[in-house]
Amino acid sequence: METREQLPLRRIELRLTTPTRDGDTVLGLLTNLPPEISAVQIANAYPKRWQIETAFQEIEGLLSGEINTLGYPEAALFSLSCAYVAFNLLQCIRLTLEASHPERTEKISLYYIADDVSHTWRGLDAVLSDADWEYFRTLSPKELSILLKVLAMLVPYRKYTKRRTCSKKTPTPRPPTKRIGHASTAQLLNKT
Repeated sequence: METREQLPLRRIELRLTTPTRDGDTVLGLLTNLPPEISAVQIANAYPKRWQIETAFQEIEGLLSGEINTLGYPEAALFSLSCAYVAFNLLQCIRLTLEASHPERTEKISLYYIADDVSHTWRGLDAVLSDADWEYFRTLSPKELSILLKVLAMLVPYRKYTKRRTCSKKTPTPRPPTKRIGHASTAQLLNKT
């Protein structure tokens, strides 16, 4: 007979001042953290969890961080590690662009940056040699950050901003049919 160990959990309720996109005003969190960690600390850490979840989603979606066809665990781990490094570089680009354009309120899209980088690097590789990159290796981190910020000011910011989708029109309600089930278009048109 199998015995199951009970997992001690706490439930914490977060009462939101603004509802979620689904209209919820209360969130319930289950945690197995020790009692020494207060509910306030857990509630304050909760939004950071979603930043991490969003990062993993972007790594998987934009950078193909989880390639299912790799047969060897070492290859999959290497691929995921490369995706993490690429994600950090994309975040550096995004944050540099946002810092160099403080007057702009639109957020930068990692999708547009990743798309541009994936299409541009072959051209750069074709026209630049390893010696052309030597200058950047000699810069201190502070000098490099200043140079990146200056270069970012030259970037067309709008090209990389998140696009807002237009609100969809509400569909016109379909008139009810007398029959239950399928109503053919021809029959509906003949009735009018």
